[in-house]
Amino acid sequence: MIKKGISLSEKYRIAKRSEDIIREYSKVASISFIYIGKELKKIKDDKLYKYLGEGSPEYESFENYLSSPNINIDLRKAYYLIKIYDTFVLKFGYKPEELSEMNWTALRSILPCVTKDNVANMIEKTKLLTRSHLEQEVKLLKTGMTSMDDLDQHKHSWVKCVFWKCTECGERSNVEPKDGEMV
Repeated sequence: MIKKGISLSEKYRIAKRSEDIIREYSKVASISFIYIGKELKKIKDDKLYKYLGEGSPEYESFENYLSSPNINIDLRKAYYLIKIYDTFVLKFGYKPEELSEMNWTALRSILPCVTKDNVANMIEKTKLLTRSHLEQEVKLLKTGMTSMDDLDQHKHSWVKCVFWKCTECGERSNVEPKDGEMV
């Protein structure tokens, strides 16, 4: 709690210090997600989860492993973290430290349109744009349109999408559930 009667410049100094700490922890979190993606990829690709609890149903599949108490990572998030590591580190050669200023969700949002030719530009945009503006940039790239006016004025071509929905809890999945369980 800030003491009463301190100067505005002292309040600014306290606020700035807190902001700097938050930014530093955010970098640590961002780089951690890159490394988590790396390790999840190794565990998934080499089926290493089987050796962590042999005979236990928690470790019979990668999906079960992710939901185990030791890991407890949402399946979709795990696959995004793996894809981010695959794309930016393995495919495009970025060091995890170079990606530390970007939130993993910003990197996730550019995955559908990032190419060898635009990766540097798109990474720079993840540093500068809000997530909403970044998603608009992705829409422009995916549609081939060149301006937001074009995007705002185009006529949508809707297609009916099929997904799976749990009748009890309402959770949705684009992947067909195995044995009545969501995957």
